[in-house]
Amino acid sequence: MTGSANIYTTAIDQLAAAMQSTAYSQPTLALLICIFSIPMPPISAFILSVYMAGYAYGPQGGFPATVGAFFGALLAYVFVQKMRLVPWFQISNNDIKLKFKALSKAIEQGGFRMVLMVRLSPLPWQITNLVLALCDQVSFRMYALAAFISSFKINADVWFGSQLANLSRPDTSPEVLAVSRIITMTGFVVSTIVTFAVFKSTKQRIKQCEEEQEQVHLLSQQEEALSLHA
Repeated sequence: MTGSANIYTTAIDQLAAAMQSTAYSQPTLALLICIFSIPMPPISAFILSVYMAGYAYGPQGGFPATVGAFFGALLAYVFVQKMRLVPWFQISNNDIKLKFKALSKAIEQGGFRMVLMVRLSPLPWQITNLVLALCDQVSFRMYALAAFISSFKINADVWFGSQLANLSRPDTSPEVLAVSRIITMTGFVVSTIVTFAVFKSTKQRIKQCEEEQEQVHLLSQQEEALSLHA
């Protein structure tokens, strides 16, 4: 296991060195992150690219990661709006339709604050792009502003990537390694608590709206049944 881990670490270090020595590698990485923001590629491709930005460039990798994520969100919006006209892309499951109606209702009541909370939740970046782009209550202006603000949260993943690079260096002293591990774990725990607190609050609000939508749906079915028997 240790040998395999060393092989992977060496390969990643070689890739990071190649990126650092190649001209225009940061714009290329930003373009890749932009493409991976579309809800079609594997979800892991986006987060791995963001971690690689931190691993290769340190905190400076936050610029291509943030720019790529923001413009990728805009590209995802255009992509989803085009694809929703395709018959096989449309949602046919009633449960999913109810959830989207509940989300639309929550956004209608909460406005931009609700959209931003969805953006800041721990849901993958591509998933939030898809969900908000499909929501009729979210205008492009609201979508773009929330994407711009929330794209800066990508810097936390970039920072974790830079810390992984520090921990993998053989010339790092044990004292520095210990401090880096403590800071990394503390930052991870704090960010996890904050994001899941936002996610829990958002989920509760959507659940309330979902229950309201179910009640409206049942009432409409009862009214239809009464009108048929009348």
